[in-house]
Amino acid sequence: MEPQAIDISKVDGASGLWQEIVDASSDGWIWHTWLAHEFNLCAGEKYAAKDYSFFVYENGKAVGIVPLIIQE
Repeated sequence: MEPQAIDISKVDGASGLWQEIVDASSDGWIWHTWLAHEFNLCAGEKYAAKDYSFFVYENGKAVGIVPLIIQE
């Protein structure tokens, strides 16, 4: 099965799933956390930041996160 990208806004419990993936990764660190993601969105409000982050799924299981915030 091909990997799928699913927008975080479409996933129930996205914050918990996000944090679970970060916690399970040996490459995860403080700036990868859900709290840091929310901080960056808040800090970018004056620049009209929009969240386009998504989860990567393989065989129906979330296996990764792509944090993507675009601002003007």
